[in-house]
Amino acid sequence: MNGMRVPVVSGMSKEGIERAALRFLQKYNPESLASPSPVPIADIIEFDMPNEHLNLVVRVGTLPPPLEAITDSITRPGMIDLVLDILTYEALRDGNCRARFTAAHEAGHIELHAHQMPDAFHTGMYQAFARRSDLPAYRDPEWQANYFAACVLMNREVMKAIVAKHGRSAEAVSDLLQVSLPAASRRLMYLFGAVK
Repeated sequence: MNGMRVPVVSGMSKEGIERAALRFLQKYNPESLASPSPVPIADIIEFDMPNEHLNLVVRVGTLPPPLEAITDSITRPGMIDLVLDILTYEALRDGNCRARFTAAHEAGHIELHAHQMPDAFHTGMYQAFARRSDLPAYRDPEWQANYFAACVLMNREVMKAIVAKHGRSAEAVSDLLQVSLPAASRRLMYLFGAVK
């Protein structure tokens, strides 16, 4: 996937993305910041975000494998299309960890990138594309959206509370926040340097 061509976006640091994710949680689900609990990302993207972003259309459809979802703010002028594959949507509604991460990733594209991608075809504005492998991580929209998803689903302060009570346990993070064990382990490693 690193050879995939992606829109070139403004660079963002991990701290900048952490702040954007915190603003997102404060706007859409401040309750999730009070105690360790799963962020209701399915409801946020399906109901709350379209109320905030009036140009956002969330749809369920069939996407070609391996696509699980796609956010497109280029094809239709002034609109943001978020399409979830039917299998991803069903898994999301069942609380599947991977589908939850996918939904948070797509929310990241909307929050971080949609305003940067004017419709090149209809407005005549140039939109640069590059291979992911040619971009540093901080300029890669896929890396940014992945990091945003991790920050939304596993907020730094919530993670500190979990570690204070359960130690650096990936299992505790996974159970409490409804994320996968690999995602919990990576977040623990980044924030605290070790996992037990």
